Amino acid sequence: ERLMRALREVFGVTTEVFASPLNVAFDTEHYMSAYDRDRLFGSLGSAWSRRWEGVFEFNPEYEPADLRKALKWALAATESDEPVLGIGIYPDWEKTAEGAFLDVQHPRIHELVTVPEGYFNFSVPDKWSGVDSQFVGTHAHWGVRVLLVGNQKGLEKALGKDQERREEVFSKMAEALNECVVK
Repeated sequence: ERLMRALREVFGVTTEVFASPLNVAFDTEHYMSAYDRDRLFGSLGSAWSRRWEGVFEFNPEYEPADLRKALKWALAATESDEPVLGIGIYPDWEKTAEGAFLDVQHPRIHELVTVPEGYFNFSVPDKWSGVDSQFVGTHAHWGVRVLLVGNQKGLEKALGKDQERREEVFSKMAEALNECVVK
């Protein structure tokens, strides 16, 4: 959660893609879910029904077809004349049969960081309630990759054009990652 909060703060994330009414971050301005019916709960609708724009976080279901499709949609969004930056949260399955499907070798895809296996926590199912949970959060049993998918304007807006701003961004990410690993 600390890493996700840092990502939202540093990059100015305004939209969460593939959130649900039950797990959307409290400070998210807008969200899209997997289902159009979630409009009843404030969602912008299905992530597959509108173009992704601005600065967004996307964390699709960890199914090969969904992961591939989401990455294609994020790349399509970067073909805009407006600044676009997506922050993808993906499993690090590179050394498995499941991971062979995902090719992140593209000039608009950049790997920001990989959180080691066992240090990325998934939210408990009743996080939305704001009270102490009866559930126990689980650590990912694989590494988690944070991918930046952006056009030049989006990357420059998020990272700046100067080296000092980029160092500041990467320093904040390193701090957040260290907190995840230490605690």
